[in-house]
Amino acid sequence: RAGIYVHFLVRSLALLRQGGRLAFLIPRDFLDAQYGAALRRYLLRAARIHGIIVFDPANGSAFKDALTTSVIVLLERGTPTRSTVRVIHIRGSVPSDKLLRALNGKNPHGHLPWGECVDIPLPHLATASRWSAALSPGGYSPQSRGEVLLKELVRVKRGIATGANGFFVLSDREARRARLARSYLRPVIPHARLARNGRITRTDFERWKRQGERIWLLDVRGIPSGAVKRYLARGVQLGLRQRYLCRVRKIWYAMERREVPPILVTYMSRGFPRFVRNDAGVVPLNVFHAIYPNDLTRGQLNQLLAYFESRACRMKLRRLARTYGSGLLKIE
Repeated sequence: RAGIYVHFLVRSLALLRQGGRLAFLIPRDFLDAQYGAALRRYLLRAARIHGIIVFDPANGSAFKDALTTSVIVLLERGTPTRSTVRVIHIRGSVPSDKLLRALNGKNPHGHLPWGECVDIPLPHLATASRWSAALSPGGYSPQSRGEVLLKELVRVKRGIATGANGFFVLSDREARRARLARSYLRPVIPHARLARNGRITRTDFERWKRQGERIWLLDVRGIPSGAVKRYLARGVQLGLRQRYLCRVRKIWYAMERREVPPILVTYMSRGFPRFVRNDAGVVPLNVFHAIYPNDLTRGQLNQLLAYFESRACRMKLRRLARTYGSGLLKIE
């Protein structure tokens, strides 16, 4: 759903006379969000975009008392006449005179002590599905010469959505108390905080078990045992059967099918996403994406993991990810 600022921006532009100008300070969500696609098309059609000033979310919010992202759009009502859009990326404190000089200069300044100044071709914006990547310095191209698309190497799936983690994900003690047989339980990683390093192992899983973490996923296949039936009856009494995900399933307690993925990646993170080698044999909940290689050897898998940890990959992901307040990145 579009934020109310989108409606204010559209209405304000419509109220301008031809040649009238406006400057709006708004969240940067519209650069990538699905609802922002219509706004982006409208701006390209109905306005001359004189400049876009992007505040780097990695530096935190531009406002002390609000957790938000920020971008300034400088617009003039009228048919677009420019072939490029001046884009300023602010990554530090900048005096207003230097910002205006970069904005109004005949040629882009490139790298600056406090950020970057680039000109992005309008056709590039018109064909871009997300503007965060398109507005990046250098006019980012999704596939450079010599690169292959990730989908040619791996399959990516969302982690399991249970609909009620507090019921379907249990600690070892809770599972034993309910007398749930091991055949109805799958090892699971429910929190990103458990994957702080680049690799998780069975030793890590055993430690989580001893620490009382919820590391078992109730995964009922076939006919449930008496103990499982009694446990499921508790879920019905709690009203879980009426929760959305449970309600729309053919069998309300049936989990999504997921193989154990060799690689996990955090779905949302501050800073950079974390890629984790899964030697623990766990399935992830939906705080992770699961990565399944397409017929890669062990050596090729190691090379892929090394690339995931590289600066080039991290910078590309930062450009492609959806950005929220205080530098929170979401990989979709």
